[in-house]
Amino acid sequence: MAKRFMHVSVGVLCLVIAYQLGAERARAEWDGDSPGQLVGMVSNGSSALVFSRSGGAWSASNDAGWIGPDASAELPIPIADIAMLDDWTIVTKNDVLWMHRKGEWVNHGPFPGGPVSLEAKSWGDAKAEFK
Repeated sequence: MAKRFMHVSVGVLCLVIAYQLGAERARAEWDGDSPGQLVGMVSNGSSALVFSRSGGAWSASNDAGWIGPDASAELPIPIADIAMLDDWTIVTKNDVLWMHRKGEWVNHGPFPGGPVSLEAKSWGDAKAEFK
């Protein structure tokens, strides 16, 4: 009975190892400039603007399908710097907020509750900053 249990245990262990090796090595090859790698979108139900991994914006509609690139909505920062992309809003990995309004991206700066700078400043630096 102990021998059977050992054989079953070794068999399960071999299956787990085979799965782990296969799952680790089964990766897709991605082309960073391909417009087919979609990372986010904005939609109103009848049309959509889709963002690609290369930062490009592509328009699509229910009637016409893919319309083509839309240069006015291209992402303002590299895709690698984006932490969240939702609707017409981007939050970077440094907690900087970008919003698309009236045909252009507007930088609203870092999150006010973020880290505080611990850099020492002199009174002269502070006065020069507000002149």
